[in-house]
Amino acid sequence: MNAEAKGVGLRGILKYIKLNHEPGISSLLSRLADPEKKIFESPILTSKWYPYSAFAGLLKIMDEEMGGGDLRLCRKYGESAGSLDLSSIFKIFLKVGSPQFIIKRSDWFWKQYYRPGGMEVPETSDTMVRIRIKDFPMVKQHCMVMEGWMEKSLLMSGAKNPRMKEVQCRNEGAPFCEYIGEWDK
Repeated sequence: MNAEAKGVGLRGILKYIKLNHEPGISSLLSRLADPEKKIFESPILTSKWYPYSAFAGLLKIMDEEMGGGDLRLCRKYGESAGSLDLSSIFKIFLKVGSPQFIIKRSDWFWKQYYRPGGMEVPETSDTMVRIRIKDFPMVKQHCMVMEGWMEKSLLMSGAKNPRMKEVQCRNEGAPFCEYIGEWDK
């Protein structure tokens, strides 16, 4: 199976660009490769699966044009997406959840946005988590989006002063992308 991203993720990036990029979306979309550009010629449906190359291509161009290519904008976008997701479509998880409640559902969250692949939690404690994203060809910009998304998710679920850092990356030869999150008690 080829890697795919759900339309809700593509729409999130488009909305972020619309709100934060003065020249607008068309200047970024024009820089996409033709197969990806064609995807954006029709309305993006939130529940439809799209080629991951469209998601990844848009992230790369957003990072280059709006963020100077240093990946900080991708992390910032991840924080924004995490805040939006957990205060809207996944709001119920915050009402009944805690950092551990959210962490235990990491793989479920992943599968709402991407396929194939998954998230696993090989280690967790009251103030720490190790999360791996496996069997998915993430681009580095997406790695930083996930870092920001997971940190914001920890904060919104009650973790005090959360810090999330990618410590291994498929883009650098590791077998998976691995993140370590820590927070104060």
